[in-house]
Amino acid sequence: MDQPPATGETFNVGTGHGTTVLEMVECILEVADSDLVPEIVGRRAGDPPSVVASVDKIRSTLGWQAVHTIRDMVESAWGAHSAR
Repeated sequence: MDQPPATGETFNVGTGHGTTVLEMVECILEVADSDLVPEIVGRRAGDPPSVVASVDKIRSTLGWQAVHTIRDMVESAWGAHSAR
């Protein structure tokens, strides 16, 4: 079946600020009230030191800006998971 080509825009959605893997892991463990201890190893060859997507396009085109923090998002996801 032939489909028409997709139309529309693509936007990065986020805060525009980076979060390290360690910061994310620590937040998840805290929200989940977990006593797990992460194993910290060196960066893999080729891993960039940081990656942060630009949110300039969504802000200028739609006037959209994130209002929730990473912790808010982790708490929401953990709450949904826990409710299952």
